[in-house]
Amino acid sequence: MVLIAIYAWLLTDMPYYDTLLSWLKSILLGLAGFTSVIAIFGFSHRHITRAPRNIEKLNEGVLPFYILHFPIVIIYGFFIVQLNLGLLPKLAMIIGFSFLTIVALFMIIKRVTVLRFLFGMKMRQKKDAEGEI
Repeated sequence: MVLIAIYAWLLTDMPYYDTLLSWLKSILLGLAGFTSVIAIFGFSHRHITRAPRNIEKLNEGVLPFYILHFPIVIIYGFFIVQLNLGLLPKLAMIIGFSFLTIVALFMIIKRVTVLRFLFGMKMRQKKDAEGEI
């Protein structure tokens, strides 16, 4: 907590690297940032100990989502950036349209066996006549 307070103080007075004190401030700034990230990870690990209910279903879509997000965002971004709107509306449009498109494509991918294979997803197991795997 002390380093976080130092971090906030140092952000208001950025050093110019001309004295030993400015180098010390830079080192403290780096340590404060690093320990802040470690503290966030520690608090998260301490309070988030159980897995969410649908984690297996969500994990199934990670790789297709990762593969699809870049080209979809670039395509939408190319056209939306040219619109005569402010920054926030453009950003909201790119995020919203991209997310909806990627989710729709994932719904198609998870139902087509060949696409499941191409996107690195596990093949679905077929159930026998009694409903068992």
